[in-house]
Amino acid sequence: MKSIQNGEGFGSTRGLGTRLVRMRSAAQQLEAASKTLISFATEMASFELPVLDAGCGFGRNAVALALRGISVVCADRRQECLNTLIRFGSKYVAEQGQPDCRVGKLYPMLVNLHPATWPFRENCFAGIVCVHFVSVDLFEMFRSSLISGGYLYLETFGGQGKNYVDLPQAGQFHDLLSKDYQLQFYREKKVGPIGYDAVSVRLFARKCHNPVGR
Repeated sequence: MKSIQNGEGFGSTRGLGTRLVRMRSAAQQLEAASKTLISFATEMASFELPVLDAGCGFGRNAVALALRGISVVCADRRQECLNTLIRFGSKYVAEQGQPDCRVGKLYPMLVNLHPATWPFRENCFAGIVCVHFVSVDLFEMFRSSLISGGYLYLETFGGQGKNYVDLPQAGQFHDLLSKDYQLQFYREKKVGPIGYDAVSVRLFARKCHNPVGR
């Protein structure tokens, strides 16, 4: 009774309002998927194997892919993000999915992705998605865990503030990936102050069946 009098009980207006705000916030976090990524979802859905969302955050891109029939391993090191995904992600997919259309499953995984402790075996993913969490150190791990003909989507963050200091140089990602992938879509945008070599990148690539030099 005390919690109800304080306006915090299950049946209180304040308690209900707080829950609705949290649910609305979670829904907003799950809705803002990368438009460029979603434009390539059909290609990723052509395989039965799951896709890895590396550094998935709250799962906005994973949920969007699941709505298009793709099962996603949602890997992130932040427990609070995965808690939101676990609580709302599958329910959101079930509610937003179209009738008579297959939806994918979400597999949240708490892990700090690092080359020395890479937790995934070779040739186990049909695609790998990495949005706003792009580490060159993981490129070799991505290549190893992608099946031949599998897809890689990378999207760096923009150049707001001093973000540009952590972004690649012009052509860097192109040169690193072109040996092992067919770059089907590649866009760079110059960021940072005049004279500083940095770009934001969006790319979609397919792993070659016979990579050059391997």
